[in-house]
Amino acid sequence: MATYAKTGPGLNHIKAAKATVVKGRTQIAAGEHIALDIQPGMVGGYERQGADLIVRLANGEEIRVTDFYASPEKQSH
Repeated sequence: MATYAKTGPGLNHIKAAKATVVKGRTQIAAGEHIALDIQPGMVGGYERQGADLIVRLANGEEIRVTDFYASPEKQSH
């Protein structure tokens, strides 16, 4: 299953953003938001690894959002 992501500085920008295919990893810039095209029931879990967010899907796939957190110590999104 292909997963798509949209990124932008805010909700209105995400709605208008072009979707890109996520192949296990995607990155966002400081201050950006991200939207993945997955339903809540498709998520098996998630965790923080340093500055990255790991989204585990129920089918066993993982999506790593690199630099999701501004620093390993503080939440940013």
